Amino acid sequence: MDDLYQQALLDLYKNPLNKKPLSDFTIRQEENNPLCGEQVELFVKFDEHDRVTDVGWESEGCSISQVGASLLTDYIKNKTREELKTITSDEVIKMTGLNLNPARLRCLLLCYTALQKILTT
Repeated sequence: MDDLYQQALLDLYKNPLNKKPLSDFTIRQEENNPLCGEQVELFVKFDEHDRVTDVGWESEGCSISQVGASLLTDYIKNKTREELKTITSDEVIKMTGLNLNPARLRCLLLCYTALQKILTT
């Protein structure tokens, strides 16, 4: 992987996007990975047209899970619930450009898993 890209991911870990709890949210979902002790809490606020107007997350976890949460939450801003349903795990993986083993993929996709549960409620 390109050193510049690695540095960008490290910067994202140190300065995460949307890492904040929301007090005014439509729905929240907690997800955890018992294999490594990571957990994420995802907050999503939808408007009357089912469009994401705000998103936040809190997490205890590794750099991979936090980078995944940052990138995903930034990506879903202003999307409708229907648009969110079309996002695939492969898209989230491509956002990072990382080639990860299955255990690390679970870390990366922790926030995505929480989002999927939100969309089924």
